[in-house]
This record gives sequence, structure tokens and C-alpha cells, in this order.
Amino acid sequence: MIPNGWHDVSVYEYKSIYDIINNDESIFSKFLSIFEILNPDEDFGSKDVEEFNELINQNDWIVTTPSLNFKQSVDRFHLKPFQKHNLAEWIDLDTFVKKMDFLSCCSILYKQKKINEWGHTIWEPYEYDVEERSEELSDFLITDIFGAYTSYLKYREKILNLYHEAFEAPEEDYEPSEEDKQILSEEEIRQVKKEVEEEKKKQEFSWQYFLDGLSQGDMTKHEQILNMPAIYVFNMFIMIKRFKKNL
Repeated sequence: MIPNGWHDVSVYEYKSIYDIINNDESIFSKFLSIFEILNPDEDFGSKDVEEFNELINQNDWIVTTPSLNFKQSVDRFHLKPFQKHNLAEWIDLDTFVKKMDFLSCCSILYKQKKINEWGHTIWEPYEYDVEERSEELSDFLITDIFGAYTSYLKYREKILNLYHEAFEAPEEDYEPSEEDKQILSEEEIRQVKKEVEEEKKKQEFSWQYFLDGLSQGDMTKHEQILNMPAIYVFNMFIMIKRFKKNL
């Protein structure tokens, strides 16, 4: 029997359905594949057109978004507060968000935790394999965790706007103004152009640019910075950036 909503669909099934909905097959082929996922015991291919269309109409929830409500805890995994993410977690989340990989994002958002002897919450270090965590989460219901992903997207957008200075695009190519031409020699103009181009190349690898800027090029400090709270790092990066501009 086909479920009557997302609340009966696993994360694995949702991911498979999402991939099918976004492929280039016909509507009939898409729904045939989806129904076979949701109820592999029934022969949907033998149904006539009228009967199949009726099935599609009865299950229009398939083309809707799962509930934005979510669970703070699923089995032994708990949703880590977004503001507590370190830079390494933010960077990987940023990568998966851009790939629209909600499951990998949830694999970072949901972690194990424990209470230490002083009553403080200790979160699982971000040292586990994301793919293995994704496999574990795949067995849960999509409505358990999908809303946490959409909630994180809103939080991320808020942070990108709040700390826009830290995420600005690379500068445009330098073209000397008439004033520059009067006060700078040709050699000095070439040097400025070279520096601007080098800066652009650094910013194209934005997270490397972040780390190099904060560590002053000292790679031995990268791990320490990656383990710092992301919000703290953004504040520090903006202060350094403003300081350099005012030199």
C-alpha cells in the first residue's frame, strides 16, 4: 500500500524520490518509479491509463515539500545548536548546501552528545565519516529531520547577510583612474594590478583565503582555526579585513 504522506516515508525513500522528480523522464515514468519505491509489491505497470492517473491524483502529496517540523532528537542523535558550529562544520555545510545535499547536511547537524560530570553538554567531535552517518540517518523518517535542514538554510542566510563583509565577492579588475596615472609611475600601476590579481586568485578559493588571512599564511594554525566557533572566526576575519583597509 502506498503511504498517505511524507510522515510514512524514510529518508532513503525521499532521497530516491527527489532524484526521480528532478530527472528528465516523462511524468508517467517518474510516478511509475516513485510508486514502485513506495510499494514494491504492487505491479503498477499493468494498470491502465485512467487507473494510473487516478493514483497520481490521489497521491499529489508526492510533489509537495515534507513538513518543516522536525525532531530535536532522533534515536541517539541530537540537533546541535547552529550557533555552536565550528568553522570546519560551517565549511562542510556550506559545500553540501551548494550541492543541495540535504542528507549530508543533516549528518553534520545531528550529532551524539553527553553530559559531563559538571553537568555541561559535550558534543561529539566532528571527526566521523559523513557518508557513514548519512547511511544511519537514511533509515529514519524524512519528517524527523528534513525541517532541521530547511531551518539551517534560514539561519545560514541570516549569517551571510549579517557578516556580508566576510563573504564579499572578489574585487573587480584594477583600472587606474586619471588621478592614479598622475601620481603613480607605470611600474607602480603594474604592481597594483599584480596585487589586485593575486588577491582575486586567493579569494576564488574563499575558505583557503579565510584560513590564510587569519593564520597569516601559517598552515600549522589551520587546524586550530577550524576548531574555533564559526561566528567568532567571522568576527575576527572582518576586524582584520577592516584593519588592513585602514592602513
